Amino acid sequence: MSNIFVSNKKNLCGATETHVIVYSDASNVAAGAYTIELNQKVFHSMWKKHEADKNSTRRELHVRGNEQTLVCFQASKTLKWFIDNQTCVRIVQIGSMKMELQRMAMNIFSVCVHKGIIIDIQWIPRQENVKADYIGNIIGYEDWGVTNEFFHL
Repeated sequence: MSNIFVSNKKNLCGATETHVIVYSDASNVAAGAYTIELNQKVFHSMWKKHEADKNSTRRELHVRGNEQTLVCFQASKTLKWFIDNQTCVRIVQIGSMKMELQRMAMNIFSVCVHKGIIIDIQWIPRQENVKADYIGNIIGYEDWGVTNEFFHL
């Protein structure tokens, strides 16, 4: 019952003041996002092998559901988030019938509730998301690691 009062925050007029504007994209090698604000922030993360093998919607949701990404783009703020994946927008807005995607949507919801973040997510055509697409395709060659077995050896 207490969760209803904590998380049930919608303005009746539907308009909220946007604090940060975010553009993001996920390629098959990495994820990228950036903000439009005075102190522009850029987020880039290479996919691990098991993440890169997932479909594009799952990778796009992973960018939004990553707590590092959301906290990087400021707690207690309203984010206007632009993305070029219509399915991802719909899942963030209403959820999914697929269990894995629903868990990711619930994770996004949970992080936002706990950090006081409101996401106003909106689809844009791919040609309007060029910079985020570029960031999401950067390959970080210095981003490497070794297996636990090799480390222990």
